[in-house]
Amino acid sequence: ERTNLNWKIYEDLINHIKSLKAEVICTPFDEKALKFISEIKVDAIKIASCDLTNDPLILKATKTNKPIILSTGMSTESEILHASNLLVRYGNHAFLHCNSTYPAPSEDINLSYINRLRELTDCVIGYSSHDGNIFIPFASIGFGARIIECHITRDKSQLGTDHIASLETKSLEEFIKTVRVISESIGDDLPRVPTQGEMMNRISLGKSLCFTNELAKGHALIEQDLTLRSPEVGYKYSDLKN
Repeated sequence: ERTNLNWKIYEDLINHIKSLKAEVICTPFDEKALKFISEIKVDAIKIASCDLTNDPLILKATKTNKPIILSTGMSTESEILHASNLLVRYGNHAFLHCNSTYPAPSEDINLSYINRLRELTDCVIGYSSHDGNIFIPFASIGFGARIIECHITRDKSQLGTDHIASLETKSLEEFIKTVRVISESIGDDLPRVPTQGEMMNRISLGKSLCFTNELAKGHALIEQDLTLRSPEVGYKYSDLKN
């Protein structure tokens, strides 16, 4: 009762978020809440870890035709596979790797499982952070997380289980900026091709063949007559073999 909000407050909050041109994602814990957020037209539905085995709720969520994000805390791999089989028939969904301890100890987080979860479910994988540590969500991006979910609070010392495992709002803006920088830097694993900036530097810093000394006309060149110097505007060392 201390933390309960009525439907009108929820509606006002959602409309306020929409007025800021932000997308709204809501978590229903029962079918009544699912009906409410469906009617108010949220952008996506989040299914909490505690409902990963709640087949009726998941199946009703699929009928809203909204993207579904499902957390995997507290679950076994067989339960995750079962939920994946339910969702795969309905299209747009993602799973979040998660440890549902508040706060989650770093030795229990196991970011390496993100790669396995992607292989098992063949969909977008993210990380749901209950660790209260900004660096672990950053690291999760390098392991393949494409969605980052964090709890936020004004003050970690507030009463309640979530606050100590949350990110304080005063650091939220810098956190988001860093997440975006890391995401942009991920790139791909295709064959390497120098970037435009590298090509410009390659001209000035690369090496071309030149003579070690002045040579007399008619001199028969040997490899010792040549050296490599910047810039890279002439023959390369590999051209000697041609």
